[in-house]
Amino acid sequence: MPLSALIERLSRTIGLDPESIGSNTIASSVRQRMSNCDESSEPAYTQRVEENSDELQALIEAVVVPETWFFRDGEPFEYLEKHIADEWKEDPRGHRLRILSVPCATGEEPYSIAMSLRNAGMKSSDYSIDAVDISHGLLRKAEAAVFGANSFRGNALGFRDRYFDVTENGYLLRSSVRSGVRFLQGNIISDDFLAKEHPYDIIFCRNLLIYCRVDARQCIIRSLSRLLREGGLLFVGHAEMMPALATIFTPVAEAGAFAYCKIPPRSSPAVATVSSPRPERPKSAPSSRSPSNRQPHKTAVTTARVHIPKAPAEDPLEHANRLADAGKLQEAAAACEGFLKSNSQDVRAHVLLGVLQEAMSRRRQAEESFNRALYLDPSCYEAIMHLSLLKERRGDIKGAELLKKRAARIHDKQKEPRQ
Repeated sequence: MPLSALIERLSRTIGLDPESIGSNTIASSVRQRMSNCDESSEPAYTQRVEENSDELQALIEAVVVPETWFFRDGEPFEYLEKHIADEWKEDPRGHRLRILSVPCATGEEPYSIAMSLRNAGMKSSDYSIDAVDISHGLLRKAEAAVFGANSFRGNALGFRDRYFDVTENGYLLRSSVRSGVRFLQGNIISDDFLAKEHPYDIIFCRNLLIYCRVDARQCIIRSLSRLLREGGLLFVGHAEMMPALATIFTPVAEAGAFAYCKIPPRSSPAVATVSSPRPERPKSAPSSRSPSNRQPHKTAVTTARVHIPKAPAEDPLEHANRLADAGKLQEAAAACEGFLKSNSQDVRAHVLLGVLQEAMSRRRQAEESFNRALYLDPSCYEAIMHLSLLKERRGDIKGAELLKKRAARIHDKQKEPRQ
């Protein structure tokens, strides 16, 4: 019972879905903290957590162990650099690009963002990056900006020679990159999260939603919407392009970027590509945030996560999407299942059902749905990416990597120019 109470406390405080990391992981963190506190009784430790906010914070930090590295997943940063170089021209009125990275962990993501901006020709005075995490310990490491070999993965490591100095303690990031990043402690599911901040032009919130309960996800999505200006970009993880986001944001049609634009979706969930002018930047403090007089840009976006062709309003998959967007996941899943009884070969329905099952923590059923989609269409990129994450989370690292390589081949083929 005490462990259950602690899990519930963590769930209420940070929105954690315990199944996303496993009760064994939480139990291990609890044992670690009990040892540090010289406490042998779980009930007594549970009481300590309830009465002592410092110990609750220490337990949170023991549970929140990040997996991050520089330029993780690559393509979101490539798209960011392209977006800045092609569409974010120098503003004569002095508007600074505002970016939020949450959770920022030990700093690899916000620093990767800063390096991408510099690669696109920006100076530290042209932008500000707010990097937020709930963990004080992780923030201290991020601010120290000294990184070991595990933070550098893959073969494209030219940025390390360009932006880091070798020290006896590791690779030290140069001050020219650090100067544009501000680290803050905060809890994104708090009602007052960054309440005094002006809207951001770009937000990175990757690989957080997949670890949260449904109600916490909805809270986070509301905060992201509040913090992102109209027309701004939101980057999420590859398994986080979920129906719950579709009521507020519109997915960017750039394979591998996993980005949304804050443009209200069309009333119909049918797929379409639209050109959207960049909205005027919000008015705020005249000293640094004057509205822009830039020419509109065009961003190709699609209006639904699952590609459903135009259909009559009573189409069951449209109905399922609407239910999912409203947070009625069980009803949406039932609608998908009903549709599949007479349309068992529909790949889109299997993918949508898998997304819904994953959102409801029915991971075994979600795997079955994505596998059915892949049986019907071996090149279904969306199913492959969701399935790879599910395998990774249950410890099948080899299987996950094979799927990611398969997805990369499909993505590269999609990017090849048509003859």
